[in-house]
Amino acid sequence: MRRKQIGIVGHGFVGKAMERLFTPAFDIAIYDTATQPSPDDLRGSDLVLICVPTPMAADGSCDVRHVEAAVETALTYAPGAMVCIKSAVPPGTTDRLNAEHKTDRIAVSPEYVGEGTRFVAPWKYPDPLDSRSHDFVIAGGPRASEVLDYFARVMAADAKYVACSALEAELTKRFENAFLATKVTFVNEAARICAAHGVDWKAVRELWLLDSRIGRSHTSVFADEPGYGGKCLPKDMSALIDEAEKAGVDATLLKAVRAANAEMRGEAWETHGKSA
Repeated sequence: MRRKQIGIVGHGFVGKAMERLFTPAFDIAIYDTATQPSPDDLRGSDLVLICVPTPMAADGSCDVRHVEAAVETALTYAPGAMVCIKSAVPPGTTDRLNAEHKTDRIAVSPEYVGEGTRFVAPWKYPDPLDSRSHDFVIAGGPRASEVLDYFARVMAADAKYVACSALEAELTKRFENAFLATKVTFVNEAARICAAHGVDWKAVRELWLLDSRIGRSHTSVFADEPGYGGKCLPKDMSALIDEAEKAGVDATLLKAVRAANAEMRGEAWETHGKSA
């Protein structure tokens, strides 16, 4: 029986993580305009993973031009393959692309690998650098179950494999990062309040976390690196606010979190092209 092939478009942090994940059970074909400039290798792929950047545009929205081009490439060079978007995209993107390309083969799967430098206890949390250790996979789209079959070949038998609509999957990823950004902003403000009272946040944190409902993740505070930063949380928070406003929702809380974080980090939001 022919060994199935996974195509990967975009060989950055996520693309490399997907290569490591699927290599034990599948042949791998990689296309990246910077390093492997020919998409011909994608031919014969059974599943193509889209792992390209979705940068924040000047107005705070999510720029999906790389995703659109990558999907076009996948459908052209791997006709008949399932296409799964691992990039974080605005709600409605996957359904729109299926409609534009008159197909039902495009799905979306939120990705949870991370580029953080701090140690994560592997006995408590899935390793953000190793997708094999993750205890769930979400896939959204008309044929999401078919996408999940590929992940089930390389991940733990007791991981949860959850199929849903594309819109539900897209929103889930946005909410995950927005919640973590909100939590980080909250604990930084709490640490400031502690300092104003002359007590150490680290001591208060341990007392606060005796309530197991809180959860220890994202509750550390660093005076020389306040608030949240990095590639994902600011971008996804901004995108969610923009997408909420376009849907007619005034994301008052999220905008306040964004403004508070910018103040903590000494940044003016206007430098990103949009007022808070």
